[in-house]
Amino acid sequence: MATVRSRFEFKASDGASVLAATAALGIACSGAALAQDADTSIVGIQEIVVTAQKFQQDLQKVPIAVSVFDTDELLRARIATFEDIALRSPAFSFFKLNKTQVTPALRGASSIIDAAGADQPVAIFLDEVFLGSTGDFELDFFDLERIEILRGPQGTVFGRNSTGGAINIVTTPPSDEFSAVAQATVGNFGRFDAKGSLTGPLGETVSGRLAFSSRQSDGWVRNVVSGRKLEEDDQLALRGQLRVQPHEGLDVILAGDWLQDDSFGQQRDLIGATPGFTVVTPGREKNDLDTDGGYDRTISGGSLRVKWDAGGGTLTSVTGYRLNDSSMTQDGDGTPVPGIVLERAWDISTFTQELRWNSSGDSRLQWLAGVYFFDQSASRVENYGIDADPASFIGTLAGGALNNTRNRIFQDVDTTSYAAFGQLTYAATDRLNLTLGGRYTTEEKDGLSGVSGDPGLFQDDQPFTVFYDESWDAFTPRFGADFAVTPEALLYTTVSRGFKSGGFAVEGSNEDAFSTPFDPEFALSYEVGAKTRWLDDRLQVNTAIYYVDYDDLQVQTIDEDTGRFFVANVGSASSTGVEIELLAQPTPSLRLGLTYAYLDAEFDDFVLAGEDLSGNIPPLSPETTLNGSAEYTFGFGAGDLTVRADYLYKSEIFFDASNFTVPGNLSRFDGVVNASLGFTTANQAWEIVVWGRNLTDEEVVLQATPNGVFNLEVDRFLGGEQSYGVVWNEPRTYGVTVTWRVGQR
Repeated sequence: MATVRSRFEFKASDGASVLAATAALGIACSGAALAQDADTSIVGIQEIVVTAQKFQQDLQKVPIAVSVFDTDELLRARIATFEDIALRSPAFSFFKLNKTQVTPALRGASSIIDAAGADQPVAIFLDEVFLGSTGDFELDFFDLERIEILRGPQGTVFGRNSTGGAINIVTTPPSDEFSAVAQATVGNFGRFDAKGSLTGPLGETVSGRLAFSSRQSDGWVRNVVSGRKLEEDDQLALRGQLRVQPHEGLDVILAGDWLQDDSFGQQRDLIGATPGFTVVTPGREKNDLDTDGGYDRTISGGSLRVKWDAGGGTLTSVTGYRLNDSSMTQDGDGTPVPGIVLERAWDISTFTQELRWNSSGDSRLQWLAGVYFFDQSASRVENYGIDADPASFIGTLAGGALNNTRNRIFQDVDTTSYAAFGQLTYAATDRLNLTLGGRYTTEEKDGLSGVSGDPGLFQDDQPFTVFYDESWDAFTPRFGADFAVTPEALLYTTVSRGFKSGGFAVEGSNEDAFSTPFDPEFALSYEVGAKTRWLDDRLQVNTAIYYVDYDDLQVQTIDEDTGRFFVANVGSASSTGVEIELLAQPTPSLRLGLTYAYLDAEFDDFVLAGEDLSGNIPPLSPETTLNGSAEYTFGFGAGDLTVRADYLYKSEIFFDASNFTVPGNLSRFDGVVNASLGFTTANQAWEIVVWGRNLTDEEVVLQATPNGVFNLEVDRFLGGEQSYGVVWNEPRTYGVTVTWRVGQR
C-alpha cells in the first residue's frame, strides 16, 4: 500500500511567481544601487569563480543551479565530510550504512545499490577525475579551494551517472609564492585532528604543494558486550602536487593522493520491538553487539592535467588512475547473540582519460568539444556468518538449518565506456545566450557473480557461478537560454537529459536474479532559474524551479518478510521542486546565509513483486530543507573576534522504496544548531576557534533496516511487530581548533 505524507500542492504558477518576484526585485534593487552614492566601506559579496561548465566563470553567470563552498566557507562552517555538505545544500541528502556504503541523493535521485560496477546518480570528481564507487564518498576534506554542487542532470558536459547532479572537488593548487599552514583540533570523545599544507617555488617554472590530514578519536558509542568504544577515527591522508609552467599558455599539474583508514568499531543500534530471547539496551551511545567491527581502507590515486592555450582555443587533457582496496566487518543484527556477521571487501581500479578543446576569446560563438574514456575493474566479496537464534522467526522457520552457516557472495565486473560530447553557446544579442549541447555514450559491462557456502538464507539453489555481458548506449542532449536582465540579474532556462548505465545486482535468491541486468536510468529535467545581486553586491539571491521525469529509476528495496534485498527499475518517477539560496553581507562585519528547498518526489508507476508502490516517496527525498547561518566579526586592535551560528533542518526521509517508517519519525534533522567563537590575530598568522556541533543534541537516524525476521519470535513477527537496525548521527561534540599560517594570507 502506498505511503502518503502531508504536503502542499506545488503548481507551476507558484514557481513562476517565485521566479518573477526574484527577477523583479533584482531589477528594482539593481536600479536603486545605481542611484545611490557608493560606500567604499561596504565590502560586499565577493565573486566566486567556478568550472561548472568545464571553463572558468563567475558563479552568478553560470546558467545552471550550483551551490559553492569556497575555502573560507569550508573553514568557517567546519565542513569536513559530505554529510556536512548535504546538511547545508538544497535538495541534497546523504545515506551512510558504513564507510563503504555511502549514497548521495539530489532532487529525488538516489541509489543504495552497491553491486560491483553499479553507479551512483550523483557523479563525484576530484580535480576533474571521476571517482566511481560508493566508498569514494567517504573522503577527508582538507586543503581544498572549493566544492561545487551541480544540481540536476549533467549528462552533456560531465557524462555518465549524473542523473541527479555532479560534485566537483577542487584542491588548492601549488603556488609560486611560499606559504604554510598548520592546524590542530582537540575535542570531546578523544578527538585530535591535525592538518597542514606547504607550498612554494621549486624553480623558475616549477612549484609544488604537500598537504596532510590526520583524524583521531576514541569513538562515541560503547559496546556493552566487549566494553570497547565504537565509531573511532584512525585515518591519515596525504596529497602532493607538482606544477610545471614552462612557458605562457602551458600548465601541467601532476598530483597524487593516499588515504589509510583503520578506524575501529561500527555502531548498530536496535529500535522498535526488541527480542525476547536476549537483552538489548537501546540507545544512541550504547550498543549490545557480539561483533565490534571496523575498517581497513586504502584509497589512492594520481592524475595528470595538461592545459595548453594554442591561440585559437584551449586543449585540455585529464588523465586519472584510482585504486580502492577496502574491507570492513559489521554486526548485522544489532544484538549481543550470534545472528549475522557481515564481512565485505572491495578491490577497484579505475582509469579515465578526457581530452577536450574549447574556444577562447570573446567571439559570439563559444564552443566545447571532447572525448572521454572510462575503464574500471571492480571486485566485491561479501561473507555472511549466520547463526539464527532458534527462538527467532527465521530460526524457527529454518528448523536449525541456519545455525552456524556461512555464505560467500562474490562479483567481478569490468566496465568500459566511451563518449564524445560537445556544446555550443551563441550570443544572439549582448544579453541573450542560446546553448545547445549533446553527448553520446556507449558502455559495456561484463563479469561474473556467484554464491558459495551453505545454501539457505541468501540463495534458493546450491552454490553457483553465472557469467554475463551487456552493453548500453545513450544520447544526452542539453538545450538552454539565459538572459541578462541587468548586469546583476540573470534569468535562465534549461532542458537536459541524464543517463545512468545498467548493471547486475549482487542481491538475489537464484541464478536468474544475479545474471539478469537491471536497465539504465534516464532523467529528463526542465529548469528555470534566476541569479541576482542587489544593493551593491550586499545581497545575493539565487532561485531554481524544476521538474524531473525519471524513467527506469534504479532502486534497491528490502522484503520485510524475508530480509532479502531486491534491485528493480521503477516504471516512472518524478520530482518537482523549488530551491532558494540567499547570501547577505550588509556590512563588512555581518554575513548572513539562508537556503530553502521544497521537494515533491514520488513513484508514478512502480509495481514490485506484485505490490503496487506507486505514490510512494523515493528514498532520501526530504520534502523541506532549511539552513540558516549568521556570522559577525568584531574588530579590535589585536585582531578580530568572530561569532558564528548555524541552524539546520531536514524533514523526514524514507530509507527504502517501501517507505517503512522508523518509530518516532527519527529520520529528520529537527533543528540542529552549531556554533563557534574564534579569534584571529591582526596579522592573520594565528587563529583559535572554540566550536560546538549539534549543540541541541538532536538524535537522528541516518540509516535503518527492518530486521524483525532475525530478531523477533514467530508470534510477534507474524503479529506485525518489527525491529530496526539503525545508524545514529553523532551526539553533541565540542572542541578547540588552533591554526598557524605563514606566507600568503
